[in-house]
Amino acid sequence: MRWARCFLFSFDKDCDILLFNHPRAGVAAQTGRNARTIKPEAWKERTHLAIWNREIECAKRSDIERIQLERLQQTVRRAYDHVPMYRDKMISAGVKPSDIRTLKDIAKIPLTSKTELREQYPFKLLAVPMRDIVRIHASSGTTGQPITAGYTRGDLELWAECIARIVTAGGVTADDIAQISFGYTLFTGAFGLHGGLEKVGAAIVPISSGNTERQINIMRDFG
Repeated sequence: MRWARCFLFSFDKDCDILLFNHPRAGVAAQTGRNARTIKPEAWKERTHLAIWNREIECAKRSDIERIQLERLQQTVRRAYDHVPMYRDKMISAGVKPSDIRTLKDIAKIPLTSKTELREQYPFKLLAVPMRDIVRIHASSGTTGQPITAGYTRGDLELWAECIARIVTAGGVTADDIAQISFGYTLFTGAFGLHGGLEKVGAAIVPISSGNTERQINIMRDFG
């Protein structure tokens, strides 16, 4: 099993925080008076519950690297063909999509600064027509021009899949109630978490941010 570890945590200082690590490495839980160690055999008993997509999460390293290379090559080709900024930067660096033959070739791709991303406002970073975009998010713009991101239906499905893996690793199941206190705004956080939790089947409370008293009341009353 290749995935590294997951955290189960609570903000209550009297609660346990357990860090489950790879069986070969043993386990350390660094959390004050209630810290305790999870034996490798206990880890093995828990892991079948902590995997959302066994085919991918438990794949052989060679299969993972094959997928990574395919996706890298596709992404570079798409950016080169459809996003002028990336194409210009790659041409200036003397790099073509066909030069990406191994995962190590990612080092050939020129770095992009935040300023360059801001300069593409609002939609110059899109690699697909606007008709394919079903959601638009953006950064806050507190330190400059906002950076926008457009999402296709496929993007949202992939996003939800990735979050489903994360929350499952943290112990979330369809039996849980999840209270999301990220702001439901142009910020991506709440919507991304929402999609993944919904995919797992958890009951979502989309309370958003603010109103601390109500947050606590809902948390207490909904269980």
